[in-house]
Amino acid sequence: MMEMTGMTGLSVGQVNTTLQGRIAEIQTEAAEKARIAALECSRVLKTYGCSWTTYLAANPTVETWATKYPTLVPAEKTRLGAID
Repeated sequence: MMEMTGMTGLSVGQVNTTLQGRIAEIQTEAAEKARIAALECSRVLKTYGCSWTTYLAANPTVETWATKYPTLVPAEKTRLGAID
């Protein structure tokens, strides 16, 4: 038991708050990845978290198309299953 105290620098019963914070971050990231994986959207939008806005930002040609034909955008968003 003394070896562990010497290695970690923590006394018995003390909690490593830095490590606990990092564990919380990892759990949050994993939950977000699971949420995105469970979303019902097209394969094209999965990469962008099912976000139409993020998809447009990454694809300037699609953004140009959306600007040119704004009346078609709602149908395309619905077809792809965008969340925004």
